Amino acid sequence: MRWFGAGRAQPEPESVLREDDSLGVLALLAVLDEAVANADRAEGLLERCSSGQRLGAADARAGLALRVAFTQLSRWIEGMPCPGDQLLLRDHAACLIRYYLLMVSTALDATFVPSGSRHIAIRGGRPESGTAATALTALRDELREAAT
Repeated sequence: MRWFGAGRAQPEPESVLREDDSLGVLALLAVLDEAVANADRAEGLLERCSSGQRLGAADARAGLALRVAFTQLSRWIEGMPCPGDQLLLRDHAACLIRYYLLMVSTALDATFVPSGSRHIAIRGGRPESGTAATALTALRDELREAAT
């Protein structure tokens, strides 16, 4: 009953993209696309949290949905088997996804604790600026360019 495992040779890692690993690249790209989409929604929530205004039920639901989404993305990306250079991309993306999970969780938790001014938004303009949003987008774009 070794239908799926029999006859499979173990490929050697060579580059980010290989002919026989297009499914792995597409899966990683799909996770990065979803992470970038959620990062945009998280930025809006983080800006609302840092504005000092009281959050409503819609913001709380959006925050909970983002927490769940980033948790799922983190689990999926950390569980992906990746060869060679894809491993570095995967690990960097996993770190950025966990960062967003931490930021959203912290921002929502902080709304229940009275404090002075808070600035939680992490949006940046250029990939070289080092912000999480631009780094996540740059990773996704790099992988997309390599896949085409």
